[in-house]
Amino acid sequence: MKKVSYLICGLAVLVTIVIGIDSMEPYSLTAIGFIVWAISPYGLLSILIKFSKSQITIPGTLILAITTSVFGLGLIIDALYIHLDAQGGLVYIIVPFWQWVTLLFCLIPFFLLLNRENNA
Repeated sequence: MKKVSYLICGLAVLVTIVIGIDSMEPYSLTAIGFIVWAISPYGLLSILIKFSKSQITIPGTLILAITTSVFGLGLIIDALYIHLDAQGGLVYIIVPFWQWVTLLFCLIPFFLLLNRENNA
């Protein structure tokens, strides 16, 4: 299951980078910074996948990888290709922020489960 989680994260990063490069008009360092910010939650998610070891945390990180990737990519695709708007580029600021909030909120039960697992 860990390989599937890593695959989902990797595909989400790849698609986010491709969409970001496709949506850049002038190639600039600022735009690349926004793309790096957009893929940053997947780094934390990969760390969570690496540390998951039990029968509870491995499926939990898989579910978290699926929901984070679908939420992030869904909103980015929706803002940039489906519902075109002048503020569509703001999706590269807002979506990673909410992904970070969700992942940081999910760290609490994850570390509690890891702590319980190490003490047992």
